[in-house]
Formats: sequence, C-alpha cells, structure tokens
Amino acid sequence: MKFNLLKNSSPKVIPYDIDSLAAELSNDYIDPEEVKNSKSEYLRYFSDYFGNDGLKAKTMVLEYNYISKSFLNDYASYYSLCYKSYARETKRIHFFHLSLHYERSTLQLKIQRVNLIEYGKITWVI
Repeated sequence: MKFNLLKNSSPKVIPYDIDSLAAELSNDYIDPEEVKNSKSEYLRYFSDYFGNDGLKAKTMVLEYNYISKSFLNDYASYYSLCYKSYARETKRIHFFHLSLHYERSTLQLKIQRVNLIEYGKITWVI
C-alpha cells in the first residue's frame, strides 16, 4: 500500500472505535462531541458499517494533509467561494479487519502474522 503523504507527514495507526472515529471526523468547526450528537446520520452509518455488527474493523490508519482530486474539485466549486478560509488538504482514513502497528523508523505498516497488507484492508474514506 502506498500512502500519499506530504513532507513532514506520516500515517497514524490507531484502534478503531466510534469515539476515535468521531475525533478524526471533527475539525475546527465541529468538535468530537458535536460529531457524535449531530443530527447527521454519517457517524451512525459508519458505526453500523464498520462496527461489530458490520465489517468488524479493528484498526484505522490516518493520512493527514492528504490531497484528493475529488476533494479539490469540491473545494474549487464551493469552499474557495466561502468567506471563511478552509484547508485544501483533507485526511484519508483506511479501515482494517486486523490489528496493525506502525514502525516509524521504516515508515512501513506491518500486520501481525500476515505478510500482505491488502489482506486485512476493508476500505478508505476521505
């Protein structure tokens, strides 16, 4: 798996749980508690989809300062016209069935007792 990282950026590996996901979905405009209490159905959908009754995600790998072509298109058509200043970079979150750990020295992800990282990957969201 290749991570599209900007200089001075590295992936973060954390266990999947709904509180951690809410924290990663928060930003300068909405805090984690607001994400969890929002009337939006996104967090509940993610919880059902990735939780124990769904795909049983165990790990999230976070790419900060991610540059996405589709997000840049949205940014150009909407966010660039807003009075507030919004970041052009986003984050990408990968979800895995397996428990992962991260070795900073090699900048490689390794799965416990599995050689192919794609084996445990569920999907990613931006």
